This record gives sequence, C-alpha cells and structure tokens, in this order.
Amino acid sequence: MPRFNDGGEMNRHLAAIGAAVAILLAAAASCSSSSTEPQYNPTIPNDLSPTVDNSLFPLVPGTVWQYESVSGETNRVEVMAATRVVNGVDSREVHDQVFVNGELTEDTYDWYAQDGTGAVWYLGEDSKELDHGTVTSTQGSWEWGKDGALPESSCRPTPRHRWESATGRST
Repeated sequence: MPRFNDGGEMNRHLAAIGAAVAILLAAAASCSSSSTEPQYNPTIPNDLSPTVDNSLFPLVPGTVWQYESVSGETNRVEVMAATRVVNGVDSREVHDQVFVNGELTEDTYDWYAQDGTGAVWYLGEDSKELDHGTVTSTQGSWEWGKDGALPESSCRPTPRHRWESATGRST
C-alpha cells in the first residue's frame, strides 16, 4: 500500500489513477465491433420454398438424427412434415432437442427455406431452455421480420473452399 506524506500527494495519485481508468474506458469503447463491422443487409430472394433438397443440408420430412456425447448429452433432430409461415414465407420446421443424462434441457423449433439457386436460409427459431421441465429461458428465440431480425443464408448450393491466410482473413 503506498504511503503519502500529505493530502496533496494522495490527491495527485488518485487523479493519476482516475486518468488511467478514463483512458482504459475510452480504449475499450473504441474497440466496440458495432462501429467497424459492416451492416448485415442480405439480398433476400423472393422464391423461398419449404422444400429443402440441398445435397449438403437436405431436410426430408421424417428424417431423424441423433448425436450422443460421452458426457451424457444427446441431441435429437427431427425434420417435421409441418411447415410454418415466417414473415409470409412457408418454411420447413425442424425439431431440435437436447437431453442431459436423459433430461430435456433444450427444446427448439428451427425454420428453414431454400431459394431457387439451392441455398438454404435460416429464418428463425423458437427456443426454450428447461430445468426439470420448467422453461427457464427463451432468450435464443428469434424470427425473421420481428424486431428487425433478418434471415441468414446458412448453406450454399455448392461447397466453397475457404483458405485462411496468415492474417486470419478467409479468401
């Protein structure tokens, strides 16, 4: 702990600490990604369909995938026959459930559609986190057209190779 001879020395020390904190806060604020990242503004096609037959991400109704981890977590994904209208577009509904040691901990419905080029678009999700059967959060839920949410092109019609350069930028 520093020792001070008089109140003036202590005041200068506190002023220096305050200035250092102000500089750190200003530096942190300037690192905010919102001002430097380009705004997401996708060109949304007008030919979206609930039929998703992209060879890299086919969503055939009745298909079920189940993934199990050694830690006791199981993820069950089922492509539903049902469709859901999202922002005026029919979309394919996918039911995604996560179980930990047999207990349901996440229950989500995702919505996808495919455009005429074969690209798959992710239109939103209704997500519920659960604890012993009680919903504890729906924070991951979003839907295209609500509160400014936009769809995401999640799978292109054909694979593209991406190479990482030394600077970490994909090409």
